[in-house]
Amino acid sequence: METVSAALAHDIGHELATVSFLVAAIRDDPALHPDNHRRLGLIEREVERLQELVGLRSDGVEDPEVSLPGLVTEIADTFALRGPAAVVTDPSPDVRLPVDARALWRLLSNIMHNAVRAAGPRGTVRLLVRPGPPVVVEVHDDGPGFGAGPSGHRGLGLEICRTLATGCGASVTFGRAAGGGTVARIRFRVSALTRGA
Repeated sequence: METVSAALAHDIGHELATVSFLVAAIRDDPALHPDNHRRLGLIEREVERLQELVGLRSDGVEDPEVSLPGLVTEIADTFALRGPAAVVTDPSPDVRLPVDARALWRLLSNIMHNAVRAAGPRGTVRLLVRPGPPVVVEVHDDGPGFGAGPSGHRGLGLEICRTLATGCGASVTFGRAAGGGTVARIRFRVSALTRGA
């Protein structure tokens, strides 16, 4: 499930390159509104991550630490544009952890897919970083509650989330949120490297 054949990776690479060229052509338009310029930046980052996932791109040496609020904000911005639920983040100090940024992005994206689907078009998904210790990232949705939302690939998704969390030096749990809906909690066993204001 985790491997992509060389032929498929090659074909995916061609399609992603096409998307990159189209985005670049639009980005250079001087009449482009700043909001749309920001959206194109998010699209470019998503394409880069997809290229990394299928092994078509490597940016060299990765930063040894990940800014959790930075990554959470990037994911929240992307899902806010996709809809259908409203997506909000809470302010947080800059908590940095020595984790695999790609695995953490995949973990949060999987959780967000479920949360947005559960919340629906009139719902809200809220992300926050608790500096701890331990450091915790929480994803709250105001949907019907764990196991009661729209059907999906729940069994596979939970197993993927657990595997990715382990790779990030974390554990992930799902439970009932205080006001209804579901809360996913990612608790990191690794210690924060730095904390800024």
